[in-house]
Amino acid sequence: MRSKLHFEPAQNTPQQLRRNREVNKTKSRRRQTTNTATRTNNRPQEQTNGHMNKQHCHMNKQATTRTNKIATRTNIIATRTNNIVTRTNSISTRTNNISTRTDNVFTRTQTTLSPEQTTFPQEQTAFPQEQTTFPQEQATFSGKKVICYFSAGSYENWRSDHSAFPSDVIGHKLDGWNEKWLDIRDGRVKSIMSARLKKAQDKGCDGVEPDNVDGYTNDNGFHLTAHDQLTYNKWLATEAHNHGLSVGLKNDVDQIQELESHFDWALNEECVHYNECKKYQPFIDAHKAVFHVEYVDSHSSGSSKKGSVCHSSRRPQQFITLIKDWDLTDWRMTC
Repeated sequence: MRSKLHFEPAQNTPQQLRRNREVNKTKSRRRQTTNTATRTNNRPQEQTNGHMNKQHCHMNKQATTRTNKIATRTNIIATRTNNIVTRTNSISTRTNNISTRTDNVFTRTQTTLSPEQTTFPQEQTAFPQEQTTFPQEQATFSGKKVICYFSAGSYENWRSDHSAFPSDVIGHKLDGWNEKWLDIRDGRVKSIMSARLKKAQDKGCDGVEPDNVDGYTNDNGFHLTAHDQLTYNKWLATEAHNHGLSVGLKNDVDQIQELESHFDWALNEECVHYNECKKYQPFIDAHKAVFHVEYVDSHSSGSSKKGSVCHSSRRPQQFITLIKDWDLTDWRMTC
């Protein structure tokens, strides 16, 4: 028979106990080292993940802020666009209001103007070239007449139609002015003046003040005669009436007798100074208005000038007189 082997637990000696403790310490250190390495390996990933999460959050916030800013700018642009559209509509409305004309607002007739019916035209001249219409309703309802200025006898190189004048109709320079006399006998000059009268009519002027209609008395370069001037001035009056405009005779004092019946009123410059006011008796006798102006070099001399002019025996009491400066500013004095 085989004998059964039975092993009893071996008794550990002190040396074995010490050896076991050292082995256990070694294993414990290895486990600690392994755990530390694992934690060390995991920490950068955690830190990286945390940092990346923070970056993502920050980037999301920035993206959200930028989106909000873009949306805000879009709203601002939209608001500005709406404002521009609104302004455009407003401008269009104003333009339509100005451009709309009513035929029965003012009936233009070839009437004779009296001092009681009119205001001094010098205050209402120099109508802006760029303005296309005039608020005639406002002027009519306030009892005023709008008189529009243009030079009928001289070439002015700053006018919008200056290029329409052929060179052979432009003569000598006006004394003291940056203008040149025109050959008023030429049909091309008359065509340009007719277009100016049409423009005055379209702008809503009630009347016109043709200037420089006494070129025959000056060194004009064309040897114009008194007959040439009479023919041209009568043509101007007729053409103005054909456009529904009243027309005034400005200066040309030596032809008043022949021209009074063709013009609706008169405008004189400095007849007191030149002692020519009595020549306007035909207009006074016909009960037509005579507007009169005397000039001063400075406003400081206005009071003195007013006293000498308004009380002068040379000035008919029927005259409507102003004291003005040469630049025709808003400054004025009246008799």
